[in-house]
Amino acid sequence: MSAQLPYHQLHDLQVVEILQHQGRGRPRLDAVPDKHYSYSATLVSIESVIAAERQRAGKFVLATNVLDEQVLSHDQILREYKAQQSTERGNRFLKTHYSSLRAFFSIPLSEWRLWP
Repeated sequence: MSAQLPYHQLHDLQVVEILQHQGRGRPRLDAVPDKHYSYSATLVSIESVIAAERQRAGKFVLATNVLDEQVLSHDQILREYKAQQSTERGNRFLKTHYSSLRAFFSIPLSEWRLWP
């Protein structure tokens, strides 16, 4: 489990067995219930590992020509940058190979009515 949760540990793990009958209504006297299990645990952060990873992480530098913080604050600069990134993500198809567009434009006009 430690490979899947490198920054956290599970504590107070409890396994509860739940007996449940199939179908609706009152079960028959000789019916055997199905067994299901419920798991409960507390997720605890490993602060030393998280601190070491933060120390190892790189820095993000965002530069601008606007030096006056009254004109554009640090938060506004970051918001504008993130808005630009969402626009770029929306236009991702423009940066892909144009093989599908070439195939579309290579169809003669007379055959467009046959296009699905």
